[in-house]
Amino acid sequence: QKSQSPDPVTVNNTKPVSNPSIGDAALAITTLEEAVTKQGDLVRSMKAAGKSKDELKPMIATLLDLKKQLSVLK
Repeated sequence: QKSQSPDPVTVNNTKPVSNPSIGDAALAITTLEEAVTKQGDLVRSMKAAGKSKDELKPMIATLLDLKKQLSVLK
């Protein structure tokens, strides 16, 4: 019986707006920063629990993707 890994943090993926207001960009950055923090905490807790690399790989990929999205906005 395979243990279930926690779901990665998800962020609402909406279509990009051609002229987002500064408030929308700030909200998106804040949302992504929170998602990066949550996903990072999840990865750290899974590592501390001794999870295998195979179990960690998709969680780390999600974290890296969130960080990439954040860097694009900043």
